[in-house]
Amino acid sequence: MFIGKSTTPPLLMMEGGETPDFPDFEFETETGAATQQRHEPLWYVILHDDDKHTYQYVIIMLCTLIDGMTPTQAFQHACEVDATGHTIIARLPKQKAADKRDQIMRFGGDPELNSSISMTASIEPCDD
Repeated sequence: MFIGKSTTPPLLMMEGGETPDFPDFEFETETGAATQQRHEPLWYVILHDDDKHTYQYVIIMLCTLIDGMTPTQAFQHACEVDATGHTIIARLPKQKAADKRDQIMRFGGDPELNSSISMTASIEPCDD
């Protein structure tokens, strides 16, 4: 790792003090340490509707499993999944999206309806 006052390692400085163009590389200006930015493609985590889970179950599950999800946001997702059959609940790198899908599908049944199965979720590549 390069540590110094320059924002570019000395070996990469070109004549006249110019620096080569590294589109996926960033140099930290405070420490001078080079760090690579990773631009992983994002994937949608999609929750699918069924008749075996209540709104309350969906809200509790989403607030438990999705970081930063508020009860109000979870309620909106519950309404959307009920009305349209699915809702996108997160955009994550592929492995994290797959892990989140698996957590949803292992969350368990809805005790209010004596359901023993978890909800269904899937992942798909993001459009953008």
